[in-house]
Amino acid sequence: MPIQRFPLQAGVFLDDSPLASETYFQSADKMRFVRGFIQTIGGYEKASNNTLEGKGRASIAWATNHNDAFSSFGTHLFLYAMDVDGDTFNITPIGERGELTNAISSTDESALFKITDSSHGLVVGQLVKITGASSVGGVTLSGSYSVTEVVDTNNYKITASSAATSTVNNSGGTFDYEYGIAMPGAGQNALQGLGYGTGGYGSGGFASPATEQDLFLSGWTLAKWGQNLIAAPREGSLYEWYPETTYTEKVTNGDFGTIGSYWTRGTGWTAQSSTMYASAASSDLTQNITLDNGAYALLDFDVNTVVTGTLRAYWGSTTIVSTGIKGTFKTEFYTGSGGTQSLKLEGTSLTAEIDNVSVKMMSNASMVSAAPSKIGSVFVTPERIAVCCGSTDPSTSEYNPMRVAWSDTEILSSWTPSTTNLAGNKILQGNSTRIVRGIPTKGENVLFTDNSLISMRYTGNVNNVFSFDLINTNTGLIGPQAVCEGGNGALFWMSPSINFYSYSNGSVTPIPCTVIRDIKDNLNFTQREKIHAFHCAEYNEVFWYYPDWIRDNSQEVSRYVILNYTTGVWSIGHWDLSTAIQSGIYPYPLALNDDGEILFIEKGFSDNGGKRQWNCESSWFNVGDGVDTQVSLKGFFPDADNDIKGGYNVTITSRNRNSSGRQERTYGPFEINATTGKVSVRVDASEVKVKWEGDDAPSFYRMGVPAFDIEATARKR
Repeated sequence: MPIQRFPLQAGVFLDDSPLASETYFQSADKMRFVRGFIQTIGGYEKASNNTLEGKGRASIAWATNHNDAFSSFGTHLFLYAMDVDGDTFNITPIGERGELTNAISSTDESALFKITDSSHGLVVGQLVKITGASSVGGVTLSGSYSVTEVVDTNNYKITASSAATSTVNNSGGTFDYEYGIAMPGAGQNALQGLGYGTGGYGSGGFASPATEQDLFLSGWTLAKWGQNLIAAPREGSLYEWYPETTYTEKVTNGDFGTIGSYWTRGTGWTAQSSTMYASAASSDLTQNITLDNGAYALLDFDVNTVVTGTLRAYWGSTTIVSTGIKGTFKTEFYTGSGGTQSLKLEGTSLTAEIDNVSVKMMSNASMVSAAPSKIGSVFVTPERIAVCCGSTDPSTSEYNPMRVAWSDTEILSSWTPSTTNLAGNKILQGNSTRIVRGIPTKGENVLFTDNSLISMRYTGNVNNVFSFDLINTNTGLIGPQAVCEGGNGALFWMSPSINFYSYSNGSVTPIPCTVIRDIKDNLNFTQREKIHAFHCAEYNEVFWYYPDWIRDNSQEVSRYVILNYTTGVWSIGHWDLSTAIQSGIYPYPLALNDDGEILFIEKGFSDNGGKRQWNCESSWFNVGDGVDTQVSLKGFFPDADNDIKGGYNVTITSRNRNSSGRQERTYGPFEINATTGKVSVRVDASEVKVKWEGDDAPSFYRMGVPAFDIEATARKR
């Protein structure tokens, strides 16, 4: 028995006995199977120097009309955008705006600053933006923060980038503040009893969301709307973001320091001491400004005094706001077709003082006020119709998780059905409790409930815009991100029963999995909505990242499984990527890890320039006659691709089994590199397994056909 090749085949097998899985692998990490042989997956590099707050729950990439690349990441706290240069922007929708005066307090040598705001209603982690504050305790608060501590109903604390140099109370002058929306749901983690009501849907009466809201984790669904982003937190509102990252002032001389030719004044309007006065004015104060189309802007102005009358603000013919009282007014508005139009302040018998008029493009996502007030998830059809899966019925104001609502084509502000548009809605029937996600595919849209698949086909008939047909039952979706589109438009997903399926050409196909028991035994099922699927098109693979509770004690994603959908081969591994985006818009896939770092994955052969670790281990296999004979292994011949980068180690474990039990012994590790011809060993065994491990930078390994130098012996097991 001279040289014997090591007969390894592609695939990790964990659901059978070691010898039943002979010739396959029993473990792997950062490894995939390509053309029948195992090799390392790609490395990663940071795509941005910034880190995001919160755990990733959804992500998307798209290009603008000018072919500028953008990506968006929704975490359990915030919504972010990133441009092609890696600059990130917190675009979380704003729920409240206003002014505070002398509301900041500092403590010497502490970076915690207290903000006083009566009945603020904030929770820990919520977004706070501050603009225009003066220095307090040697620190000027400016920019985006998150709530660190809620002191009481009137006070909260945020953390600055540096500590105060003195203790100061109630200072900071008059400044603008913005509060981001509070994310619906339980926050970072789902709580036990994830169903719609702890006893299943309707246990507390039809559509009783209070219990459910306390249970499900806070997350997003994201979709491309033309060149814009639309985003929906689960059981929140629908929001839209125009990809603008510079927010210059659109109004000239809005402080009225110089009127010049910028403002056109009707009868009764006069400028004095940098303030515009209206004296019984029933006329207009106007200025032409230019805004982007299909975007959102913020009108901001002060009404210092009002004696009589009312004031209305317009953008073109669109009314923005109307008031007859003193105050600071900050109002978002949709720019429509954009271009150059008139910003008009219209007085009706108005006697008042107006100052500080400002219009800027919105830096945060804006609410689509015409859409249902609460939705489960959102997607966009090829006909550019926005579809809400789970929605509020405006006639009852009740949320129904089985109600589908859709907009008119290409008009996000039109959701009320009529004979002149394609907007509509439908309540799905069956034994499901909620629609988990909708996915547009070739020729149809597929709705995943927690139990079934439903086809949603566009008809174009104003009286029956979509047809709905049941595809399959007992094959629902385990979480909103646990499905992705693979090659040739096929869908791949994990079901609530923790099985895998594909759908294409009208047919659902179960996918055999050689590691399914390993997943079922270790998955943190309470956190199952954190499972997300990622398509790696280059290698015809789908990854499912999931939280492992038994081995990793993890509430967040810690492991993955890989399916090569062309060969049916599976692999496994560890990686804390909470959401990922396939390549196409960007040259490499993007991912967000548990530390909030945005990464280019499948790039290079290192971990951001550092060492990368990988390993794989074979199952046990017989080296004797497969019955009772031991052999002596005299050497090991490594075999690897010529492009190998870095060194690696090999460890050989022997096993003999007899009436006394099992005896195992480990040899190595043996250091191997590209020039290694043979590793001399002396191993007496009837069964062996081999482990390959790498820890180098750069590091790439693709296995060939390794072999053993075997010598027969007279020994028995």
